[in-house]
Amino acid sequence: MRSALLTGALSGGLMALAMPKPDLGVLAYLCLVPALTLLPGAGRSQLLSVGGAAGLVSSAGKVYWIAETLANYGGLSFVVGVFTTALLTLYLSLYVLAFFGLTSRLNPASPLFPWLCASTWVTLEWLQGHLLTGFPWMLLGYTQHRMLPILQTARIWGVYGVSFLIVLINGSIVSLLIAGRSAWHGTIAPILLLLIALFYGLSALSAPPPEHPLRVGIVQGSIPQGEKWRVDARGGTVERYANLTRRLAGARCDFIVLPETAFPFSFRDPENASHCATLTGLARELNVPMLIGSLEQTDGRIYNRAFLISRAGEVVGHQDKVHLVPFGEYLPLECIFGYLEGLTRESGRFAPGAGHRALRLPGAEVPFGVFICYESIFPEIARAYANDGAEFLVNVTNDAWFGTTAAPY
Repeated sequence: MRSALLTGALSGGLMALAMPKPDLGVLAYLCLVPALTLLPGAGRSQLLSVGGAAGLVSSAGKVYWIAETLANYGGLSFVVGVFTTALLTLYLSLYVLAFFGLTSRLNPASPLFPWLCASTWVTLEWLQGHLLTGFPWMLLGYTQHRMLPILQTARIWGVYGVSFLIVLINGSIVSLLIAGRSAWHGTIAPILLLLIALFYGLSALSAPPPEHPLRVGIVQGSIPQGEKWRVDARGGTVERYANLTRRLAGARCDFIVLPETAFPFSFRDPENASHCATLTGLARELNVPMLIGSLEQTDGRIYNRAFLISRAGEVVGHQDKVHLVPFGEYLPLECIFGYLEGLTRESGRFAPGAGHRALRLPGAEVPFGVFICYESIFPEIARAYANDGAEFLVNVTNDAWFGTTAAPY
């Protein structure tokens, strides 16, 4: 039992280390090996120990930061923050436990073993991204964000495809360790797929850059959360962003991007007309289109919105946040989670937008898509933008909620 727990914890630890912030992405290709090698012939208690330990350790490494966020910005005690984080950790660990449960009776000597392991893992990742509003946080494929050749293959099969490749290699290593030479023929195809992915990625990276690349200016005000949401701080916030944006005057930018809710007030409310005029005037002054994160209140509903401002200083488009953060921007199942109301009171209860459609960059008329923070973890949104003709994607976010934890990474 003890060895099973330690082996599972080792696999879980390797998974956590492969994720940001440690970012040791190469460990992803080995992370499942310790636990998988222990499973053939394992009894129920041993299976629960291995899968449970792997799930709890890896999941805790992914979401530990939530406790700090709830305590610092949700008006909750640290104990309640830890309890809520523990519930989420337990929920996410069930997917890892299910993986080891479903693969425990597979034969590692079979040439199908790596493929069945990879298919099972990706199916569970897809379920994690869709059940209970979906929470595809730190999918295994995201460990490769610094492994640029492998990352290029995401344009073909998305993050789930990258996860599939990683687990395929894990399964192949397990087959070789358990079955030895008799399993060699079953690992040829996975190795070839890895080599093809590397070759494709290197070829994509060696492609010539666009003849006329877009020059994008990024402005980050880094205003503390405690200051940002105060009504009496609005003028100072606008002034800081205006001064920072003007520094880009000589940079010949084609586009300037400001963060999510950089201006936490209703952008087009008459009460904020002077602030709105200052910001739209910046685009006119610099003769550069801008994307500005702010709020919009209409028909009693508040939207987390990114406004597209033309060179003439006119609002010519917008994108609302559609996939809201549960417990941060809306409170699901209030009858159960009513004690977390302080969280949404801090950041506001938002209404979801109607959908994702590509915007067009004024002047260049280049279609592009906008993620607002949390939405960037949902691969289907990127696919929807690509299907709508988007040629590049912009992720605007407010990461000040998470301090120095791994969450922003």
